[in-house]
Amino acid sequence: MHARDEVGTSCLSEALGLRPEAFTLSADDGIVVVGMTGPAHTLSVVEYFDLEETNRPMELVYGVVVREPAMPSWSHQLLSGRLIALLSSHVEELSLGQVSPPVDVVLDAEAALVVQPDIVFISHERLGIVHDRVWGPPDLVVEILSPSTARRDRSVKLAWYRQYGVRECWLVAPTLRAV
Repeated sequence: MHARDEVGTSCLSEALGLRPEAFTLSADDGIVVVGMTGPAHTLSVVEYFDLEETNRPMELVYGVVVREPAMPSWSHQLLSGRLIALLSSHVEELSLGQVSPPVDVVLDAEAALVVQPDIVFISHERLGIVHDRVWGPPDLVVEILSPSTARRDRSVKLAWYRQYGVRECWLVAPTLRAV
């Protein structure tokens, strides 16, 4: 399915100094892929981090910007907040490391692969991978499944987490009330 999104393309194109006509947006299960229609152009991790900050979930997949649908739902955010509070309480009580809400996780800088899990945990021993962003595989990532992202979270992202050495991944299925 291909759709044009002038608002979304204009912000990105301005940040890259390109014309909006140079971009095509397509959706697959609610995920929007932003890519060039002209000559092949991919972003490096540095170029991606130079883009304007946004509250919308956005990832860099092998140099291509991938934007998830609008902000997560109220119930998704409430569940995320509860899980962060529970994990943080446990982690702080035992001085295990740090828990974070969505943050850029650079799984592969050379391949330009940056993801934003719903929740990230980094142990004290590995906090050296945190430099404003996470540069390497976290000890734990949590993905809260939603109708628009569940397929991608269960397949592509889970495979990346395995490939790049994330020690543990929780897929939280709110409708099933299961992890």
